[in-house]
Amino acid sequence: MKSFAWQILTSLCTAVLVSCSSYSPPILSQAGCLPGRGQPSCFYKQDPKSKNTKLLVFVHGIFGSSATAWGDPQTGAFWPKMASEDNRFKDVDIYLVNYYAPHFHGAPSIHETAVNELGRLKSRNVFGHYNEIYFVTHSMGGLVTKSMLVQLNRGDDEQLLRRVKGVVFLGTPAQGAGLAKLGSWLSMNIQLQDLEPMHFNTYLQGLEDQWVQLMEDRDKAKGFFPRAYCAYETLATGISIVVPRETAASRCDDPLHSMPLNHSGLATPTGIEDDPYLWVMATIANTSTASVGREKADVRKVEANDDVIHIECHWGLMPKVLPPDGRIYAMVFHQGAIDFDGGGLTEYFGPPGGKQSWGSEDGLSTGLKCQVTNYGKAVMFNTQITVNLLYTEVVRDKENPKSLRSGTARHSRKWILPIAKLDVGHNNPFVFYVWNQSKWFVQTIFPKFAIAQKAGVTTRSVVQLILSDFESMLPPSIEQ
Repeated sequence: MKSFAWQILTSLCTAVLVSCSSYSPPILSQAGCLPGRGQPSCFYKQDPKSKNTKLLVFVHGIFGSSATAWGDPQTGAFWPKMASEDNRFKDVDIYLVNYYAPHFHGAPSIHETAVNELGRLKSRNVFGHYNEIYFVTHSMGGLVTKSMLVQLNRGDDEQLLRRVKGVVFLGTPAQGAGLAKLGSWLSMNIQLQDLEPMHFNTYLQGLEDQWVQLMEDRDKAKGFFPRAYCAYETLATGISIVVPRETAASRCDDPLHSMPLNHSGLATPTGIEDDPYLWVMATIANTSTASVGREKADVRKVEANDDVIHIECHWGLMPKVLPPDGRIYAMVFHQGAIDFDGGGLTEYFGPPGGKQSWGSEDGLSTGLKCQVTNYGKAVMFNTQITVNLLYTEVVRDKENPKSLRSGTARHSRKWILPIAKLDVGHNNPFVFYVWNQSKWFVQTIFPKFAIAQKAGVTTRSVVQLILSDFESMLPPSIEQ
């Protein structure tokens, strides 16, 4: 009798919680990396010139991998492949989160998994390079994603969170899953304990509270992103529905969306005209359109105020001659060893009409050009903007002195830009350049506010900055 009960319990847990898959090595697809179980997360599709500024991130559920959870990669019925061939997403890169989630062996908790995967995304400068990030999550993958995002909802990381425009939760057990309690009796995988029903589960209670707080913080700040969309299955897997409506309930922006699919079917579309692909991708496309419209409206709204300075920047090739129109500031990073107190880190102050030779064969350098404008109603003068320059230390190989490589130590240097005067409506009163002659230069970080003085006022006060085309203000990813 005990043997029969054990057999029933084992079959129920493995068949119902999620579709099972055997270990598979990483596959190099035509589009990019396709990680099997136990392999690290990677890009399935990535523009070789890093021109794409939108990213689609897939996060699988428990017991799965990116190579098996989203369909069959060897056929056309594989979600990332379908998205890569969809004309609506031709300018979108695709990233596959892949974490360890075995059936019976020990594994990191949901929180530990989220910390690790968020670290990978940060290390790859995902939040710096991409202006629009969308997550498609299935089952426990939604909880991993929630855990990542709530970690960003604090301090300086909030600016990274604003890059996330939308999250789709497919069969995510926000309130826990009853079957997980059965599974935790059979498996050493602690993730199953994290999935137990909420009234037994203090971890889920805390995570959901933090998620609700994230959404409330967004609303209080009159923000629009990230948007959250939730769906659940209405068909059983085996003899039970894994994540019914009541356990999928969470703080979402639209009513819960039901689909006539079972749990694994929520992640394995059969065609672009059928759910789940049809609803999910239309939702993301609509959110992307809303993102562009919202940002333009926000800029117009702020520009109507007096206390506004607009910074327009772009990243690209710059002529190595300082322009003659006004005082120009330029920061250069040489490929020599960087001494934080000076050394290879050099500032140039170009007088009007002045020129500076930069010593390259082609006379060009990759750099960041910014112009500061004032589209408000009042003249602003005695303006000061403090820019934060972040770079990595260059390390020399002692055995091969000519060999340079990027070190792990990062340094930050504040750079103050004084501007004498910004006239009303003037399109180009002040221009500054940041040149980069070293691949170890990481990024330029602009503040949200500056110090300026309006006409008719004797004291300086805080002025809001608008950063135009922010995604183009960051350099390409660093090759470590």
